[in-house]
Amino acid sequence: MIQASYIDVDGKRRRSPRKAVEAVRDVLGDSSDETVLVAWDGASVAVTEGAHEIVLVDGSTIAFRGAKTPPVPLGYHSLDDSLMIAAPLRAPAITGKQWGVFLPLYALRTERSPVLADLTDLCALAEWCDALVGTLPLFATFPDEPSPYSPVSRLFWNEVYADVGEIKGADGAYVDWPAVYDHKHDAFPLTPPPESWVAARPYVEDYARFRAKDGSSVELHLSAQYLFEQQLAKLDNLYLDFPVGVHPNGYDVSAFDVFAHGASVGAPPDGFFAGGQNWGFPPLDPNKSRAQRHLYFRECVSTLARAAKVMRIDHVMGLHRLYFVPDGFDATDGVYVRYPSEELYAIVTLEAHRNGCAIVGEDLGTVPRPVRTAMRKHGLLRSYVYIFDPDGTAPSDSLASLDTHDTATFPAWGEAELRPALRKLASSDAAVVMVNLEDLWGERRPQNVPGDPSAPNWRRKASRTFESFSRDRVVNTLLDEIRDLRRAS
Repeated sequence: MIQASYIDVDGKRRRSPRKAVEAVRDVLGDSSDETVLVAWDGASVAVTEGAHEIVLVDGSTIAFRGAKTPPVPLGYHSLDDSLMIAAPLRAPAITGKQWGVFLPLYALRTERSPVLADLTDLCALAEWCDALVGTLPLFATFPDEPSPYSPVSRLFWNEVYADVGEIKGADGAYVDWPAVYDHKHDAFPLTPPPESWVAARPYVEDYARFRAKDGSSVELHLSAQYLFEQQLAKLDNLYLDFPVGVHPNGYDVSAFDVFAHGASVGAPPDGFFAGGQNWGFPPLDPNKSRAQRHLYFRECVSTLARAAKVMRIDHVMGLHRLYFVPDGFDATDGVYVRYPSEELYAIVTLEAHRNGCAIVGEDLGTVPRPVRTAMRKHGLLRSYVYIFDPDGTAPSDSLASLDTHDTATFPAWGEAELRPALRKLASSDAAVVMVNLEDLWGERRPQNVPGDPSAPNWRRKASRTFESFSRDRVVNTLLDEIRDLRRAS
């Protein structure tokens, strides 16, 4: 489970310091006796010779004797005292050549929502482009720490994006998150959600109590989560990210004993960060997760798969291994810890199948070969970014884009013309092409500058309003060309 060494960005074997390895060993929970069996496509799997009983997800039972299980329907079952995941081998495939537009929801400026865009504005954007709509994670965050990649929870939504009508505030160039939270909470209608809705979400009341510690009310957060879900259900073509972790002081870490306390997730040194990276949130403990039958991970994946048409798994290598940086150690001295990848892929493909959701893996940078082999095996699309490989061709099993929210914008990169680059992607074999709307009007400022706390990350609004760019002849001509090329290819 613990890797004492790894191959670095230069192709050389690098050994983690002995004290760092010992520190990681200390923060991990005891090895679990829990056995998890994966039955791909519900087919028979080998078991110990003898008498066994399978309790299916619907409560019915199958008793059998022998060394192989009978075929079972897809779902989470129990084999004797073990979890049995019957999952499709591959996630749902993209039909045809798809395309879409991308813009963080907080960056979307509209005349009806000058302070902060909401889900109604996102619906308007979706109706206008009539394609996939990609945005950054919509999970709950703290007002003073708005990074969508450090959410309070991967089970509950950022209620400030719910439409509650006009709110107070000024239309500034940057989102004033604490002020928005205050004004939004003042405007929320306290409408008790149906009892059946609450009963179907076993953690929602506990979450509401956690958020009410700031002086707000439990009723407010219950109402807000219900309202958000009602409005989110109107969007059926979303491309959403699944963050690799959660905030160390958030709800999930406090409510679920599945995290490795005493270490943070990070990345080893590379060409961009010579000192490595410490991302500041606790890693999932593979031993604790398995001991609890991966219930937390299952709930998180299911939550996003229900909302997204396409789900992108941030740092997909995390299904295989994560880089632990023990407390008190530099990011250069981290240690890789392996995860039960087959079990995690089974959860991903099962939840994707249940919800008709295609899966993309963020596999940019240095990724071990077995990761991409597993992605192909299980039908996960790769990520292709033009500015990293301008002379290459987007693979057919990829989601392609000119840039990402973590890179320079295409205009700032400035080494190619926009229209030919867009046409190249649109006419490629890529399964999906996503267009950063800000590229279309020459925006040079990024949404995020990784590793730079002085940058206005996760706050900058777009320089143009929806009403402006949606009527812009150049913008519409470019998107029409992309649509036509996607259909033709």
